[in-house]
Amino acid sequence: MYFDGSKMRTGLGAGIVLTSSKGDKLRYVLQIHFAASNNVAEYEALIHGLRLAKEVDIRRILCYGDSDLVVQQSSGDWDAKDANMASYRFLVQQLSGYFEGCEFLHVPRNDNEQADALARIGSTWQAIPAGVALQRLLKPSVKPSPESDSIFMPAPPGAVGSDLRTPAASTGTSAGGPGTAAVAPGPGTSEPGPGTAAVGQGTSSTQQAAADSNPPPPSPTALVQVAVLAVEEIAAPSWAQPILSFLVNKELPTDEISTRQVQRRAAAYTIVNRELVRRSVTGVYKRYVEPEKGQAILKDIHQGECGHHAASRSLVAKAFRHGFFWPTALEGAKDLVQKCKGCQKFRSKPHLPASEIKTIPIAWPFAVWGLDMVGPFKTAQAVIPTDIEFDSPRVTMYTEEEAKEAREDGVDLLEEGRLLALSRSTIYQQSLCRYYNRKVKPRFFQEGDLVLRLIQRTAGQHKLSTPWEGPFFISKVLGNDSYYLIDAQKPRARKRDDSGKETERPWNANLLRGFYS
Repeated sequence: MYFDGSKMRTGLGAGIVLTSSKGDKLRYVLQIHFAASNNVAEYEALIHGLRLAKEVDIRRILCYGDSDLVVQQSSGDWDAKDANMASYRFLVQQLSGYFEGCEFLHVPRNDNEQADALARIGSTWQAIPAGVALQRLLKPSVKPSPESDSIFMPAPPGAVGSDLRTPAASTGTSAGGPGTAAVAPGPGTSEPGPGTAAVGQGTSSTQQAAADSNPPPPSPTALVQVAVLAVEEIAAPSWAQPILSFLVNKELPTDEISTRQVQRRAAAYTIVNRELVRRSVTGVYKRYVEPEKGQAILKDIHQGECGHHAASRSLVAKAFRHGFFWPTALEGAKDLVQKCKGCQKFRSKPHLPASEIKTIPIAWPFAVWGLDMVGPFKTAQAVIPTDIEFDSPRVTMYTEEEAKEAREDGVDLLEEGRLLALSRSTIYQQSLCRYYNRKVKPRFFQEGDLVLRLIQRTAGQHKLSTPWEGPFFISKVLGNDSYYLIDAQKPRARKRDDSGKETERPWNANLLRGFYS
């Protein structure tokens, strides 16, 4: 087994690599969620590595580490002057008693690169690679001593008899005295099983004092109550409670699909200052807020004192960059921008048609409106007078029989020419419809819908004027995408009161757009 610990500005971590005699490897990353020294991280890596080896029923093990202090203390060559180090040393001796053979060896850092890389992943909160198991430690494996500064555990609010270095009560934590080496089998740790070396006659004075100071374990009912209190003390919104329960107590939903979702999503979450936060790609910790508070944040960014009515994605990006997060942010931003009255009034004019093209028959104006755009034909000579005067071949060679035959032949060919012209006209109209209809963005309205109407007058309009007026109610729906409107504005907002009155003529859908409130 190769083990290593890492302490960075971002946190504590540890790495473990178990290698079998056949070359098979098991890799583990530990994320430590309490403040401690680098030696504590090294000891946590060694202890959890021994527990993992015990779980897979290993009987003989060689432990390699690049921390000379941890290796020499675990081997018994050096004494532990620090109270917490003495507790960790005693726990290591307990766990090593399970194995038939256990030896601790010091190696240079260059020979411990795999465990060192895993430890850096745990301390820098990086993404966990494939094939690597992740384990989170919310409390140390030993009882922190008030005489040592190597472990700092803030006391929970209202805790009785606790000091600044006493860990918060949680599931499986014992209330032993200073230097106690009792294992705290809480979330992210495993409890030592059979085979742990017992304290008997001949044990050193430090070990005997640690063993005698252990009180009896708490009852199961008390453990459940303490676990519930630990979850309730951590600030998290209602929608993040399943993730919080998994991080603190390893509780998962009963549904298999929900279980996988919680486990996958929890990799991006951590607990900082008793508050659930999310790590972003840029490394910023984001606070979770309720959707109602998130909407207020978006509204202030959108139309506050310095708001410039930005689009939905820009609003969400600004909120996230300032350290806020909630899962429905983009949908809420879209709804906010869509219902903004100022954004709707100054929205650009649509240039896409609202309905498909409708052809009018050629004879329709003449049949309905009685139009005569050509007028009466002027009378003229059937033959040019010069042809008659100078006896042109057209006149001298004209015979009635040949002219009649030519007219009859033309009448027989007239139907074919008409059908050919009709087919060409149909092909042209169909191609024109396809070109027009592919750009259509349909807009349909029903009675009672609120709409804005495109301003038709140009007097008093300039480039900064709003192109829309209204809102109006749809009072009647006609065919061909035409609608009658009723002014819905208040009388004080207009020069004349037209509220409740229907417009004199219908308006086409190309001049209307929906209004959201």
